[in-house]
Amino acid sequence: MSGTKEHYVLDRDALPEALNPQHIQDILGLSRRATYDLMNSENPPFKILKVQNRFKVSKKVFLEWFDGEYPKKKPGRKPSQPREETDVEFMAKVLLELVEQYKTKNRW
Repeated sequence: MSGTKEHYVLDRDALPEALNPQHIQDILGLSRRATYDLMNSENPPFKILKVQNRFKVSKKVFLEWFDGEYPKKKPGRKPSQPREETDVEFMAKVLLELVEQYKTKNRW
């Protein structure tokens, strides 16, 4: 069918718990450059874990933001503590996975 625009259906259950920039790019329909600009911005709209040059975003946090449920950061506010313990656990798990990948790759 020419002239019709395909609609992207977001299968939330198929997404991994830790999203990478490609997931964000596909969901938001951004270019690669725009995706990395967003993730490197001073105040990104959702929490991003960056270790060296790798970005990870909690699926839960991203989808809350995507659905309009995640509060925007207000200028001048002190950084708040993680909202839930699960956010901290997620970040620790991703960090440990990245360290293990590094150890395996570099025979640390």
